[in-house]
Amino acid sequence: MRSNFPNGKKGLIFKYVTGLSAFRSVNLFPGSSDTYEKVRENYKSATRGDVNKAQRMRNKLYFPTSAFEIKEDYALIELNLENQGYGVRSWQDFGPTLISMIQNGQCLFICCENEMTLKGGLIIFDVGQKLHYIMGATLREKKVLMVGHFLQDQVIRIGIEKGYDFYDISMGGSPGVLKFKEGFGGEVIGGMEPTYWVVKTLQFAAFQRLKP
Repeated sequence: MRSNFPNGKKGLIFKYVTGLSAFRSVNLFPGSSDTYEKVRENYKSATRGDVNKAQRMRNKLYFPTSAFEIKEDYALIELNLENQGYGVRSWQDFGPTLISMIQNGQCLFICCENEMTLKGGLIIFDVGQKLHYIMGATLREKKVLMVGHFLQDQVIRIGIEKGYDFYDISMGGSPGVLKFKEGFGGEVIGGMEPTYWVVKTLQFAAFQRLKP
């Protein structure tokens, strides 16, 4: 790509476009014995305690696969992220792609229920022999069920079962979200800085004027 478009400019010019510049890699120790225990050793002590607590909360894992189930459970992500002030793709825009990816095995929608009620869900891409956290949501209720800790720990277990090298728990987020992710022992692996190329100058200039 660099050879075809050598005059790229660094950075992101549209606030609604996210560039992948690094992974937050949770090492899964493929091929080792007692793999999960080795991964848990890298959890911070508070995170280990919260994961243990989550396992006592009668949380149950399930994977929606039908179009109806996926749409119904995605509504929680739309609601939760909008309530917290995050932008999220609407079901109308993202739904068909999400259904296709799940049914083709390229994506996992990992959900948690407790007492027959949906409490949270994560959308995880399964590409490049790695699991990548894309988005997720949990209900905020008086009774703390540690759903986020439960789900992330379950994703790590799935990655171990698949024999993957690491789980990308993702970059970015509020200070609280970053602290939560760091609790699972992820190491930041840098990549190429986001870069963009203007291929059609006049069309791009017109788009920039019309964009607002």
